[in-house]
Amino acid sequence: MKVIQTSLVALALVASSGLYAQFVLPPPPNVAATAYVLYDSETDTVLLQNNGDERLPPASLTKIMTSYIAASEIALGAIKMTRAISEAAM
Repeated sequence: MKVIQTSLVALALVASSGLYAQFVLPPPPNVAATAYVLYDSETDTVLLQNNGDERLPPASLTKIMTSYIAASEIALGAIKMTRAISEAAM
């Protein structure tokens, strides 16, 4: 009987701490950026943003990674140099 009570208490603690953790958000980061977005791809949810809708030129690392990924996909044959892209993507 004592094992069952201990198990139930442990289960209640784990369940309640998990529920509590879902609703506690840390304070926004203190970053020197004009805009940022923190996105959870598993839940398709924007968790945090600052000027997330502002159109800005991409950062240098973003440009480098985009070029690298595009070149890799072209080399693999996944995309072709003649593939059309929308104006919104530019």
